[in-house]
Amino acid sequence: MLTRSKLHIKYDVQYKTLAETFKTARVTMDSFPVVVVTLERNGVRGRGECYASTRFGWDTDKVLEALKNLPPDFSHAGLLDLMEAGPARNAVDCAFWDLSAKESSRRAWFGLPDADLRPVETMTTISLMSSQDLERQIPKIQNMQFMKLKVGGPDDLEVVRLVRKVSPDAKLLIDANEGWSADLYATLVPELQKYEILMIEQPLKEVDDHALANLPRPIAICADESFHAESNLEEMRSRYDAINIKLDKMGGLTAALQVQNKAKALGFQTVVGCMLGTSLAIAPGLVAAQQADYADLDAHLLCKADRQPALRTTKGVIHAPDRALWG
Repeated sequence: MLTRSKLHIKYDVQYKTLAETFKTARVTMDSFPVVVVTLERNGVRGRGECYASTRFGWDTDKVLEALKNLPPDFSHAGLLDLMEAGPARNAVDCAFWDLSAKESSRRAWFGLPDADLRPVETMTTISLMSSQDLERQIPKIQNMQFMKLKVGGPDDLEVVRLVRKVSPDAKLLIDANEGWSADLYATLVPELQKYEILMIEQPLKEVDDHALANLPRPIAICADESFHAESNLEEMRSRYDAINIKLDKMGGLTAALQVQNKAKALGFQTVVGCMLGTSLAIAPGLVAAQQADYADLDAHLLCKADRQPALRTTKGVIHAPDRALWG
């Protein structure tokens, strides 16, 4: 434990198992590590959780190093200037929000425009799979009202057709995780218009996405891997219609709320998303999602065993966290 005057910080790595193999165009995973930060002051504790994605230049060791190097006088007020955007700052920032809530005996969202945290409908993620594999998932898919379908495989169009056949009324987004080329995009999008797709997330690699400025966008295109921080919002405007705001990318709830406000002012649709994580990681995202167009906050539902108390989630709707969990 590191002692910071009256503020104490500790952190540890915890390993979580997924209920099913999680697959995208980039990765296949069965388990994942999270870093949990606990801040304590005068016997009151606040917690935050993060997941380090190598796609965004982080790993667990880098998170631990950033936490180890915090100066003795670090505070919530100076955190955005003190730490770079990323998962380490997210865990500390969310722990400060939780600590302040518990110290004041008020919920974390007290004083924000949405004084009462409304339930949030989240999309449910369907891992990348072939149409043949998807056939075996039909009983589960038929019960979903709001889905994000991972694509980037050889038969994406057939997968979308199958989902639409069995769930004709479900809200549907697709996420290519940089798995398409510009030529494939131009081929698929006219066909996808037939299937009432709400949004396509990150179709092209970040290094190639300049092509989107000259391609038709009849379906809204959302930036995820291409969007890193508030500073590159302006350059997104010619390529994307929406941005995915993830607390681990933005570096915390404080930064996510700032980005949300600026993105809305610039005319973007917003999705509040998440990396892998438990209910502790998702709970702060519910606050950011209050003003978002869509929420993609189902990581806790992918865990074989969530932490307790877990977020109460009924038919894809997530309710405000128990005080013992966060906030």
